[in-house]
Amino acid sequence: MEQNIILDTDVGFDDVFALCLLLWKMSSSGGGGDDDDRKMMNLRAVSTVKGLQLDTNHAARIVERILNSCSDLIVGDDDHKFSSLNIDPVSSIKIFSGSQERILPEHGHCFSEGEWFTKEYQYKTDNMADLLEALPLLNSNKEYEKLNDMLEWMKSFPDQYFTLLCTGPLTNIAKLLEMDRELILRKVGKLVIMGGSLFNELEQDVLLNGSEWNFYCDGKAAEIVLEAFGTKVELMSIYVANLRVLNQEQIKELASHVHSDRAVQQDELEPIRRMLKKLLTISFDSYAYDPVAATYLFNPSFFEMRNVKVKVYSEKPLEGLIKEVEYLKTDLERNSGKEVEITAACGFNRDAFFEMLKSLIA
Repeated sequence: MEQNIILDTDVGFDDVFALCLLLWKMSSSGGGGDDDDRKMMNLRAVSTVKGLQLDTNHAARIVERILNSCSDLIVGDDDHKFSSLNIDPVSSIKIFSGSQERILPEHGHCFSEGEWFTKEYQYKTDNMADLLEALPLLNSNKEYEKLNDMLEWMKSFPDQYFTLLCTGPLTNIAKLLEMDRELILRKVGKLVIMGGSLFNELEQDVLLNGSEWNFYCDGKAAEIVLEAFGTKVELMSIYVANLRVLNQEQIKELASHVHSDRAVQQDELEPIRRMLKKLLTISFDSYAYDPVAATYLFNPSFFEMRNVKVKVYSEKPLEGLIKEVEYLKTDLERNSGKEVEITAACGFNRDAFFEMLKSLIA
């Protein structure tokens, strides 16, 4: 069955790595995967949300530059209609600039609150496209269509259904639900989310209250989205998508391929693989987090999934938390939040993931 994918992203380095993985699977050399049929997976649109990028329109420009650098054709063909033909993977991808504000701005948070979000980190993130040597835009001040335009675009394909891959805060999806709940619930067949801290309260990725950044930044949005979609949600929490997705030996081997003198010259690599290698050169841990979630779309056999009843919290002091109902410990946890049943990853074949990465970089 054809997957028409919308990537909702805050455009960090790992988000761009995930984007390139999707493009690779759609490309002439990206065969393989569980279905061994790249033509069945099509990235149709990218929407940007405030997160690692603080300006969604700037984030959209980065996305367009990355897409253009992965193809000789320019994105944004408004006349394109969905087709099962083997079309160019990026010429038809729409780009939307999403929300700058949280669902409840007074209760929202931002990645810039993190101690790790230094001026140096922000510089690298803001100038990502230049650092990756992505093609410049003809119009560097380009403004992009917004969420209301995205709704109209989805309506224009009455017989198509979408898989949403969300790799940033869930603000955009919650706002789309507020704008036209019936349409979004009808058109979205599956919602794959990288976010939340489930099954691993003591992992080092979490914030002081035990939450993960995407959920913490807009806990109300996470609550709205999970409650609305229920078992359509397939959650890749930081239990499986984290910095320890590769062990130390695998990290050393991957790094040796990235920096090896005998590696294929950059100008001999196809554009997508060249971009992946540049990402690892500039931000080596860009393979972690979001690329794991993207991999689920074309290699679901790497993952062990199970249905789980959870509570999602949007108010202090539990904002951004997601907890199994079976293991709630306090009266506050039991008496607040929204209970919902979702599907979540509880296991991941890290060795298979490493072999996939190595095949792309070596």
